[in-house]
Amino acid sequence: MKPVRNLTIVAAALAGLLTLACQKEAPKASTTGTALDMPGQGVYFQQCAICHGRFGKGDTMIAANYPWANLADTKYGHGSSRDEILKNITDGIPQTPMRGFKGALTDEELSQITDYVIAMAKQGE
Repeated sequence: MKPVRNLTIVAAALAGLLTLACQKEAPKASTTGTALDMPGQGVYFQQCAICHGRFGKGDTMIAANYPWANLADTKYGHGSSRDEILKNITDGIPQTPMRGFKGALTDEELSQITDYVIAMAKQGE
């Protein structure tokens, strides 16, 4: 195999392991006021936590240069209404690592993640 292909395989494997690690660490219920047990949580941990962090605080290396990656407050740089948040999750945000999930997730999952993000922000107020 070529070195670039090996690197791609290793990167994909690491991303998969990180996703599994986030899933295993996911809380089942809110006991500390920092996680919510509601629809959208599981998909959030699978798809979003790797960048936005376990509790949405944007405290990951991926989000280090993007202050708007903190979802646990109400200071969103790309819109804070439910429709704007849903659009950002669905379509992504250009010129950032935030990719869109249209086609990768169902409309119901997109809606649940949106509600989960909104609930995290309300809890962080």
